[in-house]
Amino acid sequence: KVLRQRREVQAGTIAAELQRQAVPAPILDYGTGQGVLLAELRRRGLDAYGCDLDLDARDSVAPRDRLLQVHEPWGMPREPAPNGAFRTLVMLDVLEHHHDPVGFLRAQPFEHVLLKLPNATGPAARLARLLARRGRTGLLEQLFLVGENFPHRWLATRPGVRAIAAAAGYDVVRQ
Repeated sequence: KVLRQRREVQAGTIAAELQRQAVPAPILDYGTGQGVLLAELRRRGLDAYGCDLDLDARDSVAPRDRLLQVHEPWGMPREPAPNGAFRTLVMLDVLEHHHDPVGFLRAQPFEHVLLKLPNATGPAARLARLLARRGRTGLLEQLFLVGENFPHRWLATRPGVRAIAAAAGYDVVRQ
């Protein structure tokens, strides 16, 4: 419940930023999960779709007619955007699972990309590193999702995100 509430607050902030920047539509929420951001984008009248490997999430709040199936990890939906090609890509807590984030972004044909990534310098990451130095690795393993199907491969720093975006050919507008 707390995670859902946090996602709803983030979705409102992100949707407002996408509106402020007047990003080109249609928008693709890649790895939409529960669909909280997709639902907020649609509530605000934005032309948005979501895609994920698993569209059978029981607690999804996303509009079903706006969900597209991804058939293999890191693939794109086979269905094109109904109103032409997707022009904006949104990835919330997704890219850190990819082994080659630059290559993945470079291969995408989007005009605009919005990334939100777990912060390597945040309080949870700092505490996890401190505990790991003392032999207690549990929190660090949780941060990296050790044992999960799609573990975190890395955590981001602001300069790191800028470097990934630049190497993939995107300009950083705001961080």
